[in-house]
Amino acid sequence: RIAVDNIANVIHDGKIEEAGFKVMQLNAQTRTAGKIILDYYQQQISGKGDNIILLRFLSCQKKFVVLLDLCDECGDALQNTLKGKLGATAAAQIKSSKVVDETKSAYDDFLMDVKTLEKELEVLRGM
Repeated sequence: RIAVDNIANVIHDGKIEEAGFKVMQLNAQTRTAGKIILDYYQQQISGKGDNIILLRFLSCQKKFVVLLDLCDECGDALQNTLKGKLGATAAAQIKSSKVVDETKSAYDDFLMDVKTLEKELEVLRGM
């Protein structure tokens, strides 16, 4: 999530090429970390039979897919900016910044669900 804030700052500074490189790194790291997190929780809930926790896990999966889509969209927006497809540089920066803001929000939503899932699992383990 910190990397997304950094990307927003780099775009604001007009360093679109650097932002594009950082988004490529972000995409790879997000995919890997998210897969590890979701695999871990899938193992934790396996066989527990708790519908609320299962629904929370499915929500995490859905939010992770949305996050990945937005990371891809962010990369596409920056590529289009570099190719001049989004118009003038200032307008392109604004459009790219909007996608980055949506990505931040998706990260926050995903992390919030993961945190809630962890708390619910802690309660279940304590039973």
